[in-house]
Amino acid sequence: MAQPRVPLGQGMLNLLLALGRALVAPGLWVSLALALLAVWAVTAYWRSLTPVTVVEDGAARQVRTRCATVGELLQDLGVVVGAQDYMVPDSRSPVRPGMVVDVRHARLVTISADGAIREVYVHSQDVGEILQEAGIELEPGDQLRLNGQLRAGVQTTELEVPPTSSAGSRAAALFPASSREGRLSEPLAPVSRIEVERATLLYVDDGSAEQVVRTTARTVGEALTQAKTLLYLGDRVYPGTDAPLTSGMHIRIERAVLISVLVDERTLRARTHCRTIGEVLGQLGVSLVGSDDVQPAFDGPVQEGMQIQVVRVSEQTIVEQQEIPFETQWTADPSLELDRSRMDDAGVVGITRRRYKATYRDGQQTDRVLDEEWVAQEPRPRKIVYGTRIVVRTLETLDGSIEYWRRIRVFLTSYTEATCGKAPDDPEYGITRLGWKMRRGIVAVDPQVIRLRSAVYVPGYGKGIAGDTGGLINGRHVDLGYDVENITWHYEWGYVYLLTPVPSSSQIPWILPDSPRER
Repeated sequence: MAQPRVPLGQGMLNLLLALGRALVAPGLWVSLALALLAVWAVTAYWRSLTPVTVVEDGAARQVRTRCATVGELLQDLGVVVGAQDYMVPDSRSPVRPGMVVDVRHARLVTISADGAIREVYVHSQDVGEILQEAGIELEPGDQLRLNGQLRAGVQTTELEVPPTSSAGSRAAALFPASSREGRLSEPLAPVSRIEVERATLLYVDDGSAEQVVRTTARTVGEALTQAKTLLYLGDRVYPGTDAPLTSGMHIRIERAVLISVLVDERTLRARTHCRTIGEVLGQLGVSLVGSDDVQPAFDGPVQEGMQIQVVRVSEQTIVEQQEIPFETQWTADPSLELDRSRMDDAGVVGITRRRYKATYRDGQQTDRVLDEEWVAQEPRPRKIVYGTRIVVRTLETLDGSIEYWRRIRVFLTSYTEATCGKAPDDPEYGITRLGWKMRRGIVAVDPQVIRLRSAVYVPGYGKGIAGDTGGLINGRHVDLGYDVENITWHYEWGYVYLLTPVPSSSQIPWILPDSPRER
């Protein structure tokens, strides 16, 4: 019967215990000799052991052993190696100095792929190698879930190699040697689960080119999202975005055209599948009325990014009127006293009307045409009766009694020969309209109101004679003449009396002007 093997650590402990017992023996020299002998024995024993490196699941440790075989060494270290475990060299290999013993314990991994579930024992830390050991190839677009979690960075949606390439080349394209370790190498838990979700092959026609896509999406909409295919409002997808995917499915996208419509001071933007501008307006609910104008033409084709302008065109009838002034008819009445009048008819203003046809574009008038003109109301003249009966009256003044035949309300001012606008060396300086030398008592008048050479009386001034005119003397305006040395300035309204004798009727202005007006 074989003797039980004492572990390396236990033998060293026994030797140290023997050394301790020697040190307590009687006699110092004997104790020292025994101690040196024990040290020499321990050193000799240590040098007789074989150095070995043991790597267990990647963790290395240095040991010395007297074991003859690898199996004895692992047993001595308490390393249990099962039937599925990996060990190099094998257990029967002799122990040699400096050798490396590599032990990798197998782990149970559950793999779900292609509708089947299998359990395999694996030694690798690399997910790609595990799948390769299980005979499972990944295609572009396939998804991996490790322990129920989606493995980020593994899914590839867009196929980067032709669909007719071999499975090996597709796998190489998806997981190249330079990047596969970084993508799939990941330590697994003692019990791991790998799920392989196969991608579906699709063909997406976006109008300009066909795109080949492999995806694990369930519906058309999800597949387009994974493929980063942007859909705009108005785009049409056949089959619909809710349709389930089937392998080899062809998806067609009809892109809507982006347009803008300027109408009624608004800008409407939309995406449309309409073929003509008229259809676009109908889709947006923009109705045309009457002569509304559309640019480009109503039946023109729709193009990407185009701007359509709708101009509202309307016609309106405008009626304008203009007054026709009436005439004033004067009629003499010998029974009515001079400078008195009465109105027999106030008169009526006439009215002319014009009708125009105006055209407006977006509220702005762009055209105007006269359609008709007519007199809506004929003017009626104003009729005034003026008196021609002259009554001679007497007025007591500070200068004595005067006899006059007409009294006129006038605006009174003053002037001298120095204020008449001529220089002293002018031959006409100080000479009146009638050629008289300027002096006090000569007044300037408007001959249309007061006849020249008429004798007049002005209260506060006295008697005078109308012997001059002036450029500023118009209507009921009388300028009272003074000597330069003795002048009284007037700027006021007052009365002028026309003294007898009464001139002939042909020399009398029966109707006087009403200017200037007294304020």
